[in-house]
Formats: sequence, C-alpha cells, structure tokens
Amino acid sequence: MRQLTIFIIAIILGATSCKKHDDVKPDYFIFGRAFGMCGGPNCAQIYKVQGGKVYADNMDYYMYTNVFSFSSTPMPAAKYSIAAQAMYSFPVYMTANPDQTWGCPDCHDQGGFHFGWSENGVTHYWHVDTDVNEQPAAIRPYMVQVNNILDQLIN
Repeated sequence: MRQLTIFIIAIILGATSCKKHDDVKPDYFIFGRAFGMCGGPNCAQIYKVQGGKVYADNMDYYMYTNVFSFSSTPMPAAKYSIAAQAMYSFPVYMTANPDQTWGCPDCHDQGGFHFGWSENGVTHYWHVDTDVNEQPAAIRPYMVQVNNILDQLIN
C-alpha cells in the first residue's frame, strides 16, 4: 500500500510540474538570451510581454543584473502572438523554483537565457545556461521552444 501511495504522489507531482501557465496573465513577463563576449552591436535579444503587447529591449548588452531597458514602442501584433507563446508555456517547474540560476550562463562565452515573471508586484528571475546538459530536464523542451521563438522574433 505504501508503494502505491508513493507512486500516486509521484504521478501527481509529475503532472503538475509539466503544467503550463495557459490561464495566467502576469503583470509582465521577460524572456530572452544574451551573449556577454559578443562582438556585434546587439548582444542581447530580450523581450517584455505586457498588456497584450511585446516590447523589444533597447540594450546592446545585458550584464546579468536583472535590470532591463525596453523600447516604449510595441512590436507589431503578429510578434506579440509569437512572444506570448513563451509566457503561456512557461513551466510551473520554474515558478516552483524562483530566482534560480541553472548552469553557468555565459561563463564560457556560450550565452544565457534570462527570464523575469512579475505577478502582484513580486518579480522573480531565472538565468539558464544554453548548454542543455546544465538545464534541469523538466525545462529542456521549453528552452528549445524559447530558442525557436527568439529566432522568429528577430527575423
């Protein structure tokens, strides 16, 4: 009986860790990637989703300080539809583990992913290594999705 109870609890925990934020609308959601040792003019591609609009950063670099700067002009509505996917599929695993850094983002010039979730005036940040082996298994599919979304927003 004890093993059955443990098995049922494991299934419930597994199901809730994969749950997405389909019905949640935070005050704002920030996501993107940055490369510290980048030689180009735009080494940060970070976006803010807020109020049914998406805003591109107006920073050339991001120095992992959780301080972001965004354009005051929203991107086209079609870009919002793309960016909102990152917000609505944000893993519960990440919100259950707030203010985390997984791996060593950009320690080896490989760049890093950055996220901010603000709800009811409380903001949490996550920094994630681009190396899949340094990412928790529970967020790996999401990181692939975010990378694809970022590629679509840039083009």
